[in-house]
Amino acid sequence: MSDLEATLRNHGAVALAGLVATIVGVLVAIVAYLWPRSPAPHDESKGPGATPNSIASTVTAGDTTTTSTIAPSSSEKPATVPPPPEVKERYLSDYGEEFDGVREVGTSTIGGRSYSNSVTLKCYYGGDRTSYASYQLGGQYKSLRLYVGIDDEVQASEYVGTVRIESMYGPVPKLLRSIKATKDKATPASVVVTGVRTLRISCTPDNKDYQGLFSVELGNAVLRK
Repeated sequence: MSDLEATLRNHGAVALAGLVATIVGVLVAIVAYLWPRSPAPHDESKGPGATPNSIASTVTAGDTTTTSTIAPSSSEKPATVPPPPEVKERYLSDYGEEFDGVREVGTSTIGGRSYSNSVTLKCYYGGDRTSYASYQLGGQYKSLRLYVGIDDEVQASEYVGTVRIESMYGPVPKLLRSIKATKDKATPASVVVTGVRTLRISCTPDNKDYQGLFSVELGNAVLRK
């Protein structure tokens, strides 16, 4: 065998060894990537192109050095938390800072039936005093549903009041609904409040010859979107 043939065979053996080393390096990198592991911080020694969670494997055979890097799959996305469900209803009795006026909240009884989320307004006899409650709706709601009446605790049956529900947009209030409040019977009512930003509800007595005051109940008054 000539020196040339020996040299060619030696180079062929080195090339074959380098190819085998490359294949082994790739296989080692794949096994290391699939093997359970704990996340590790980024290490510059892993070689160029390595990411914090990538796997790098270096194999040296003869004069050939092979570095294989496998990055984590881009399809792995963090879990997202869904937003809370939108609140579709709100009782007038739940208003705090967005409320102005004089009122009471709690449970009322009209005609023997209890309403646990009620607003109480005072109707004053004598003079021009008007009890009212004002609510900032911000145009978020479409309707107001409520039961209007005089609480069963009020003894005098001659007490009758009028509840006025108005939109306060602009200098002149816009009347949306006028409802009679009487004893022993609750009057159901539904009022369209679409686009209303400020809602005002007031009470005045129908008979101004009496002196004093009495309570008018807005039973389970609830805003709906």
